[in-house]
Amino acid sequence: MSIRCAERVPVAKQIALISESAVLCDSLVDRARQRSVGLSHVVSVDKVLGATLADFLLRIAADPETDAIGICVDSIDDVETLIEAAGECCGRKPIVIYTPRTFESSARNILREGGWLDRDRMDDALFRKCGMVRVAAPDDVVDAAAFLSRKPRVSGARVAIIANASGIGRVAVEAMQDRRSVLAELEPCTIESLKRLLPEHSEIASPFDGTGCSASQRFADAVGCVLEDGNADVVLVLWSPPASTDLGEAATLWIDRCRDSTKLVLAVVMGEAGATAVEPLLQAAGIASFRTPQQAIMALDYLLQQRGHREYLDQPARSYQLRSDCSPLIVQQTLSDAVRDSIETMAEDASKRVLSAYGIPVAESLRAGSIDEAVACAEVLRYPVVLKIVSQQIAHKTDVGGVALHLHDASEVRAAFCGLMRSARQHAPDAIVPGVTVQPMIDSRDAFELIVGGFRDPALGPMLMLATGGIAGEALHDTVFELPPWNTPVARGMIRSLKIWPLMQGVRNRAAIDVDSLVDVMLRTAQMLTDCPEIRHLTMNPLLVSPHGAVALDARIHVRRVA
Repeated sequence: MSIRCAERVPVAKQIALISESAVLCDSLVDRARQRSVGLSHVVSVDKVLGATLADFLLRIAADPETDAIGICVDSIDDVETLIEAAGECCGRKPIVIYTPRTFESSARNILREGGWLDRDRMDDALFRKCGMVRVAAPDDVVDAAAFLSRKPRVSGARVAIIANASGIGRVAVEAMQDRRSVLAELEPCTIESLKRLLPEHSEIASPFDGTGCSASQRFADAVGCVLEDGNADVVLVLWSPPASTDLGEAATLWIDRCRDSTKLVLAVVMGEAGATAVEPLLQAAGIASFRTPQQAIMALDYLLQQRGHREYLDQPARSYQLRSDCSPLIVQQTLSDAVRDSIETMAEDASKRVLSAYGIPVAESLRAGSIDEAVACAEVLRYPVVLKIVSQQIAHKTDVGGVALHLHDASEVRAAFCGLMRSARQHAPDAIVPGVTVQPMIDSRDAFELIVGGFRDPALGPMLMLATGGIAGEALHDTVFELPPWNTPVARGMIRSLKIWPLMQGVRNRAAIDVDSLVDVMLRTAQMLTDCPEIRHLTMNPLLVSPHGAVALDARIHVRRVA
């Protein structure tokens, strides 16, 4: 094992740094010096030396002088040992990690087998499983590890902001966009107390602009009021040192109010001179200090990420039983038959039988091998209907023009059947196409197209996936993966992480989706992945989710031989 340590290491011991790059390692050390962050270990090691990231984690985690660990790596290779090592470390010391994100994958690729190997999304799930905090840039490794090494505690994401200068509160609010924190709404009693501190007719809003509290004592009183607000989990104090004032004396007034608060307090002192003078006072009071509102909000975001990981790891898994009218033999026999017959990709109707056995609603479909059979099936299901080609060799029917929608009578069904067969021969001449499936045309005007599925990673095991489907999915690249344990809070968290979540909650005259039904489908899918090792990966695309429930319009299961 070869370890390279940078020469300019600060004396105080606080965090350890591990990096694959010697140059980046030196950069991180410089960052630590700028932030007055102490380092216990600085390790720069190349992968070819044989030592794994897990080896370093276990060794450094045992060091009593290390309060947090920061990691910069290009990728994660030995996943199983990393999970094991992180499980031993994260309960004692926070771990912060940076790996470069990739943006080549798209929602369209999720439909292809290669799209399931979206390393970036999988890394997000892996780090949640390990309890690691993922940061956006290498410099953030030092900042986040230093902040988390203080073992801050936070009860929620609601942030009350108080500033003594106009405008900087709005800067903090802007920094909260697309973050885990939210702006707290001050209680009426807090607003009344603040009004008594300001000139008459002053407007009280969140964030609180305390420009009218020109006197240092009055601003300290305002800070005390906000600290007592029951709607706030975190208080962010933005302080611009007044001119011609003893900075230490003025700052001590409001710092003393924060010192014994049970809430998490973050402080930003504006200006180099003011920050240099006041930061030692904040450190002595145990209050985290930052140079900009953006840094404070980002640090809080990392703390909330860590809190979410802990809640995720503490959740029990939820198990489902097969429906009472279905025997486990139905599922096992269907999968075993596919494996025995060397069928890697099960047909839609066979895939739907497995889903239905797990209680997942699927669109009713009938198979037809001729034009007359297709018309007869349509008459049974009632118009309008959809026709889709059936072929083991064609995984993506839309790619070959293999789907016909909105068929309202027998003549349209006859024409569609001929058109589908002609298109299949043209685009996939070697494919065997025994016929079509016929299913009702479901009204999707108030529904969202999603993709629910999962796959079995060789190192990680079963992994659940949720994505935005349809055209929106191709444009937004909106996907999330999750490792076990799976349960209702985890499923709801996956749903809320989608970019289209605000739309799914209801907009204008459009009703909100039935979230409970979507959660139910996701957890039944997760249970199926756990119970059936023969499933290599599966997709329900699209899964139509509306205010009235969820239903899988199409499904595909890929199987593998289990030793």
